[in-house]
Amino acid sequence: MNELPFETSREIKDDSNSIKYSALLYIIGKMVHVIALGLATVIIWIAQPGLTALFPWHPTLMAVGFGFLMTEAILMFSPQSSVFPSSTRATKAQIHWMIQAISITCTSLGFAAIFFNKKQRGKDHFTSWHGLFGLITMILVLLQAFQGISIYYQKFSLMKASLGQRKQLHALFGVLVFTLACVTIVLGYFSNWFVKNVNDAVWWGSVLSTLAMAGVIIGQVTNEYVARNKPLK
Repeated sequence: MNELPFETSREIKDDSNSIKYSALLYIIGKMVHVIALGLATVIIWIAQPGLTALFPWHPTLMAVGFGFLMTEAILMFSPQSSVFPSSTRATKAQIHWMIQAISITCTSLGFAAIFFNKKQRGKDHFTSWHGLFGLITMILVLLQAFQGISIYYQKFSLMKASLGQRKQLHALFGVLVFTLACVTIVLGYFSNWFVKNVNDAVWWGSVLSTLAMAGVIIGQVTNEYVARNKPLK
C-alpha cells in the first residue's frame, strides 16, 4: 500500500486538529450561555428580592446586568457564541447596544440599591474591596457606554482615531470592563451575606462559573482582534 506524502498527511492532521478545535470552541461558546443564565438564576434565588428591603435587589440586578446581559451583549459578535450567528453585523450591533442599555440600567439600579441601603443603615460607602471595585467598574461602564454611543453615532466622538480603531478600542476596553465586573462579582462571594446563605458547593460553583465566563470573553475577543491583528469593521 502506498503511503500518503508527508505534506498531505500533515495537512490532513492539521485539518483534523482544526475541526476538533472548532468543535471545542462551539461547545464552550454554547455552554457559556447556560452558565450566565444559571449563575444569575442562582443569585436571584438566594437573594429573593421583594418590596420590603433594598439590599436583595443589589445582587439580583448586578447578577442580571453584569453576569447575564453584559455577557450576552459581548458574545453577540462571537462566531462561536452568538445567538444570532447568521444576522448581519449591523443587526448584531443594534441588538448589542439594546442589551447593553438594559444591562447598564440594571447595574445602575443595583448600585443605587446598595448605596441607599447603606445610607439608610448609616454605614460607610466603599469600605471593602468589593465596594471599591464596584465603584471603579461602574465608572468604566459609563465611559465604555459613551464610547459605544460615539461609534454608533459618530458625531459624538471625541477621538481623532479612525472608526476601525475606535471599534477595536471599544472591544478591548470592553474586555477590561467585563473582567473588572467579574472580579467585583467574585469579591462579592466573600461577603458575609453570600457566605452565610450558600454551602461550599454553591460557593465554588459560583466562583468557577464567573471565572469561566471571564475566560471565555477574554479568549474570544483576544482571538478575534489581537491574535489575528484584525481591526473591527
